[in-house]
Amino acid sequence: MNADKAQIVEILRARGDHQLADRVNLELPDVFDPAETELLRDLDLDVDAADAARHAEDGRTEDMSGLPRSGD
Repeated sequence: MNADKAQIVEILRARGDHQLADRVNLELPDVFDPAETELLRDLDLDVDAADAARHAEDGRTEDMSGLPRSGD
């Protein structure tokens, strides 16, 4: 199941895991499969599969580069 990086970063930040959100934002492509990504493999993201697929396939991406990183 492919997921949109912006959606995953948003979920992680909402959970307070800003350090992992920063790593995802910097290290992963705009669309990826969390289950096949070592960084997130064992993490239950509780992402709705249909919603993730819609975000990943609509072709729009969000520029997350301007967001503050934890500790900034």
